[in-house]
Amino acid sequence: MLLASCSFRSMAIRNSSVVATFFADDLFDFNSEQREQFKSAFQSQLEKFREKRKKEILDYIDDSADRIEKKNFSHQDLERLWNYSVNLRRDLLLDSVDDVARLLASLSSKQIEHFSMELSATNQDIKEILEMPEHEQKVFREKKIEKNLKKWIGSLDDNNRQKILDIFAVPRLDLENEFKARVASQEMIVAGLKQRLGDRRRMAEWVTEIAENQYAIYRPEDRFVIEARGVRFKKRTAELLTLLQDRNRQELVVQLKKLAKDLAEI
Repeated sequence: MLLASCSFRSMAIRNSSVVATFFADDLFDFNSEQREQFKSAFQSQLEKFREKRKKEILDYIDDSADRIEKKNFSHQDLERLWNYSVNLRRDLLLDSVDDVARLLASLSSKQIEHFSMELSATNQDIKEILEMPEHEQKVFREKKIEKNLKKWIGSLDDNNRQKILDIFAVPRLDLENEFKARVASQEMIVAGLKQRLGDRRRMAEWVTEIAENQYAIYRPEDRFVIEARGVRFKKRTAELLTLLQDRNRQELVVQLKKLAKDLAEI
């Protein structure tokens, strides 16, 4: 959602229940009972979010925006933000274990196959990119990166455009390894759903394990790939902030404050 256009982002956040139900239904092909169950569970979790998380997140966004504007957003701030996001993801999932487990345990074999096919469809787009000649792939990725960055920091200055795009360059081998890890992870998730079909208790234990250990849905040999991706993300972000022109920095601050405003209206 954060990479979507500003207008769509605002709409999605303010209508989060409708949007979340649409995407979940698209993934699992819910029956009417499951659809209503998802809506009810999402609303319940939204209430918990308002009570327990919203003010903390808004304060964090506002503080980050102020630090970026004053050019004193440090490596320590970035590391703290990264750890906060990891812990927040864990806590949000732990808050919803019972609801998630109940819904997943109710899925049929046919719905799990539908879910598997939806995941495969998303992989096809990535596979096509990986199969491009190296130069063509580089051009394609740079256009996509620049388009996404523009939504947050505005147009790139000609003087530092290539330097910024080079920050996001990833060796082809790393991309291929990340793709393999992604596919293997998806296969583990589908297998996990099939193994716990109809068993709410085992499903809850599994969801809890995934919440508490972000590597639970990856093969041991893929852990380094996922860790390296996180390290690369933090390094890129730190380098990006040092290269931003004042107008780009100000646009980022504006977009962060818009995000906070949208979240405040949930």
